[in-house]
Amino acid sequence: MNFTNFMLLSTMALVAATSASAEGSDALPQLRGADAVQKSCIDDKKPKKDGYEFEYVDKGKCVDKHDKTYEYGQFDDVKDFSKCAKKCVGGDLSDRLVDELKGFDWNCDNNKCHCLFNEGTLKSKDEDTFDRVDRDKDGEGKVEDTKDADDWYCAKLKKNSSSRKKSSSSSSYTSADSHCNQISDKKKRQQCKSNKPLVDFDEEFVRTEFD
Repeated sequence: MNFTNFMLLSTMALVAATSASAEGSDALPQLRGADAVQKSCIDDKKPKKDGYEFEYVDKGKCVDKHDKTYEYGQFDDVKDFSKCAKKCVGGDLSDRLVDELKGFDWNCDNNKCHCLFNEGTLKSKDEDTFDRVDRDKDGEGKVEDTKDADDWYCAKLKKNSSSRKKSSSSSSYTSADSHCNQISDKKKRQQCKSNKPLVDFDEEFVRTEFD
């Protein structure tokens, strides 16, 4: 092999090695970038406030054991994951609402905070408490998992040892809601929780459950 051919082969090998190195260096920052986004979105995986403890579940929206999302009250301009937890148990919410809280969803991109409740919890009067409400959801019970939703992060209510005092009216309201949950028909169940007149409702159930 003459000197010219040797130099040509050496140059080609150097170019190939440089190209492979560049591809590897491009991939690495992408992985780091994805991890960095999630880390920067979740400032505290176990936020707490006034005896209420939450736990980060995963990226996506919270769902119950039947893979159903929860009705929610929305707060806008909530800058941090941990601040969403504090908004959902804050002084703006009644004891009745906090009693039915199951967790929260927080959007890292648009800073929207969704306080999640059992089906039928939110009433028309609660619309003044939040920036927006969505009562057209069927989720009930504990948060079990998440479903894909871009930029959303889910947290479940893990522990409630709050010392907030419950008023007698709040307790009776919660008791009535628990009775309403026994109604199999969704429309009648929602009417019951909203304290609206029921059509073709079983009067014996009323006497038994609400007397």
